[in-house]
Amino acid sequence: MSFVSYKAMRISRTCVFALLGVFCITTADANAAPDDTNQALAADTSAGPIRVGLTVSRSGALAQFGTLVERGLKLWQQDVHARGDLLGRDIELVIYDDESNTNVAAQRYQQLVRDGVDLLVSPYSTPMTIATRNLIRDADIAMVSIASAPEIWDQADPRIFGLYTPADHNMDPFLDLMADRGLQRVAIVSQSSAFPQAVARGVRREAQKRDIDVVFDEVYPEAGGDFASLVERLASTRPQGVVVAGYLEDSIAFSKAAHTGKLETDLVVFSGGPALRAFGDKLNAGQAQGALSTVQWMRSVRMPGSFDFGFRYRNRHGTYPSYDAAGGYAAGQVLEAAIRLAGSAEPARVRQQLLTMKYRSILGHYRVDERGLQTAKQTYLVQWQDNHISLVYPTHLARWDLLYPLPWNRDSVSTLPASSTPLDDRLP
Repeated sequence: MSFVSYKAMRISRTCVFALLGVFCITTADANAAPDDTNQALAADTSAGPIRVGLTVSRSGALAQFGTLVERGLKLWQQDVHARGDLLGRDIELVIYDDESNTNVAAQRYQQLVRDGVDLLVSPYSTPMTIATRNLIRDADIAMVSIASAPEIWDQADPRIFGLYTPADHNMDPFLDLMADRGLQRVAIVSQSSAFPQAVARGVRREAQKRDIDVVFDEVYPEAGGDFASLVERLASTRPQGVVVAGYLEDSIAFSKAAHTGKLETDLVVFSGGPALRAFGDKLNAGQAQGALSTVQWMRSVRMPGSFDFGFRYRNRHGTYPSYDAAGGYAAGQVLEAAIRLAGSAEPARVRQQLLTMKYRSILGHYRVDERGLQTAKQTYLVQWQDNHISLVYPTHLARWDLLYPLPWNRDSVSTLPASSTPLDDRLP
């Protein structure tokens, strides 16, 4: 492993030569003196492991996603140890089950602070993450967040640093796709919890910028809605695109209702459901075919180390990783980059690097604003095609043609050409 310090420059830069390739990390502090740079890159030899704490949902409604995040983070931990540890210290993960419950999550993070962890990764959901904010501020500790609703960052004192595209920009590529196809009527269906509502707010705002009219906008409760009657009302507005902001079970229920109600529209997108194998497993082929989903990561996007990560994850767990697993791994990568630049796991020094550094993990670009809100990460569109999850947008990254229009309740469909020769990158 090598560290390179450029004494003549007033920007500190570290190149980490690791198993997954060469990663270059640049701090945004253009006033750093050469001596400060050398000090920042010096190894922290203090005794004991670097302790990273988090809760995951091992039980409850979010258990499927919590398991994926935990697997990704543990694979990062293994890779750090294979490279010779981090600043000469082991990585210890301190993990509790938050039971998919906001109150339990808050209690578990209090315990993590009492345990004396050095740094934190957020719980899976926005409400659980918001419940930890005051605790994190009082403990003066840094957290990398895999939750993404912008409400997390409505405080001016940054302690939480976003990894994913903010939820209110989650559907930007779908609206771009609608604009590309000349579609001007969008419907919004959203669950009442924090993340889906942030997605819906973003669609309203960004649709207006693209001269797309919102012709239907309805919220359903967290416990689930009467999708049959909702689809009937929605269909009467004749939307050309439909956004469903919710979770896996919602996407499955909506798809079934849309087929029963014979909904006809050109495109339907969900905030995550069709990106998961369980979506197709719980629907018949016709009900899943053509459904779009936003994703934060796809191995075929070809970020550094993505294919290697996917290969090793599949060897270990028997299936390709979803973006939730990649997010767990990337959270570790971002913390590792900040620790290396700080030359220490001391929370205040790591926090300063998390605030100012620019980095590229397997998930994509990392850069935050003065609040800690992610500003550089983009999302992608995948589509369920013949029992495969296929990357179809943006066009310059697409590996498979877009199935268009949506084949639900139609006799025939066509495809739009991708910009490059299709490769067999789809998840089986």
